[in-house]
Amino acid sequence: MPTFQPFKEGSVFRFLCGVQYGSAPFKFNWFINSKLISNHLPDVSIDTKEDESTLKIKYVKSENSGNYTCVVNNEFGKDSQSVMLIVKSPLKWLVEPKDLHLIHGESGKIECKATGFPLPTVTWYKNSEIVSKNEEINIERASKNDKGVYECVADNEINESLRKMLKVDVKCE
Repeated sequence: MPTFQPFKEGSVFRFLCGVQYGSAPFKFNWFINSKLISNHLPDVSIDTKEDESTLKIKYVKSENSGNYTCVVNNEFGKDSQSVMLIVKSPLKWLVEPKDLHLIHGESGKIECKATGFPLPTVTWYKNSEIVSKNEEINIERASKNDKGVYECVADNEINESLRKMLKVDVKCE
């Protein structure tokens, strides 16, 4: 299945579906991920003529990513063509990492959550070494080993990574 290079949010997407051979009349239907597209979606228009139909998305968003299929029918049968649309959206923090201050023996957590398309993965570093690939690190019974500077990196290999450093401080009573 053809795949377009990732589109940026806000750009225009057009998909032309034309009949080369066959007898009119033709009936065109458009689908995204196997669901029929109605002509009532915001920023989506379908323009159908006798032997062609064009789907246009005026301002693509990450939610528009998916497999688009045009199905054309006449009295003798049907045919279809599909294309995968990928819309990249910039990475944004959902939960931005913050410093954490604990007393020795106390529990706490540091969080790092981001969104974008494709969805990012999160990697935590401490002293330049990977310590976790989860969105949060739970610290049980804090000790001096937990103390230090951590860095969270959210990356989806398309957009520029999000990076944030934070400090975990553990005080002895």
